[in-house]
Amino acid sequence: MKIAVALENNNGLDSIVAYRFARAPFFAIIEVENGKVKKLEIIPNSYGGGARGVGPAVANWLANMGVKIVVGPHIGPNAAMALRNLGVEFRQVSSGTRLAEVMRILGFSM
Repeated sequence: MKIAVALENNNGLDSIVAYRFARAPFFAIIEVENGKVKKLEIIPNSYGGGARGVGPAVANWLANMGVKIVVGPHIGPNAAMALRNLGVEFRQVSSGTRLAEVMRILGFSM
């Protein structure tokens, strides 16, 4: 299973959850198998500086990577609808939360 976490920076497990979903500067793409993290990659969000309405584009981008769960502080209605239509679950975590803490909250071990 793949999980994407909207991030404000690229500091590994010390990265923090971004204030916004679609305009987050980075996303952690985490591959999990049997509750354990198999791969963690932090990638730039090329849609982050886009004009209005980037939520559905980011949702499609993440879904095309095989992401099944998206984690962030909140999402707009268009992004929420796109994720729902793509079968991607959204889980809310407060902005400023460290990535390591997100993994603990989700119940995954490194």
